Amino acid sequence: MRIEFAAELYDAIAEVTGRDLDGEAVRVREAWETTLGAGRHRVLDVACGTGLHLERFRAHAEVAGVDHSAAMLRVATRRLPGVTLHEQPMERLDVPETFDVITCLLAGIAYPLGEIRLHQALRRMRRHLRDGGVLVVDPGPSLHSLEALRPEPLLFEMAGMLIERRTRWCVLQSEFVLHHEFRISTAGRRWTLHDLHEITLRDLHEHRVAMERAGFEVRLHQPCDDKGPLLVGRRVGPAEPLPTVPASVDQD
Repeated sequence: MRIEFAAELYDAIAEVTGRDLDGEAVRVREAWETTLGAGRHRVLDVACGTGLHLERFRAHAEVAGVDHSAAMLRVATRRLPGVTLHEQPMERLDVPETFDVITCLLAGIAYPLGEIRLHQALRRMRRHLRDGGVLVVDPGPSLHSLEALRPEPLLFEMAGMLIERRTRWCVLQSEFVLHHEFRISTAGRRWTLHDLHEITLRDLHEHRVAMERAGFEVRLHQPCDDKGPLLVGRRVGPAEPLPTVPASVDQD
């Protein structure tokens, strides 16, 4: 099962694991307000998923979202009536608006595999920021952060189904491959679904350098809680030219 077929499961997991979504939204908003000041800014959430963060941002901002998954966006549309949502991969981001703030959270920035696709995604985001606008990035895992990862089985109920999630992972060079197996039981039936994630491992320095190459002045925003830092990039200079790109990758 690819992630686009698991949209409903991921909302349920956020609930049963007690994710502090309100706290996550506050720390991201604080990150952009530290640069732009308070106000009702125009915000685009890239890799918005089912809209859990957008739902919280919209009380303080004018919001829109982008995700590559049609199924994720169907859930987001039900959650966020009237909010503009676009189905696009971040490497090909092309919407008819510019924004004060672009966010890319929950390791979304780690999904473009390879440096060329990362650079292209960052350039596309920069293009959609107004002068002086900011990009807030929640970086993906690094090799160091994986040392504390101890996946344990998760058992929960959703819509009359009993669901067990088992997780395993491995590191292949600079890529983190995460596999979820969902064992689902309902009304005497049982079946298994699989969800595979492939993301690129980069440390904070590598993320920072990539953002600077794409035309951002970057600072580290460290919240007061024990959560990890955010990278805040202000649109300032020109982006470096794109490297030579294989024919299978569209150029900006």
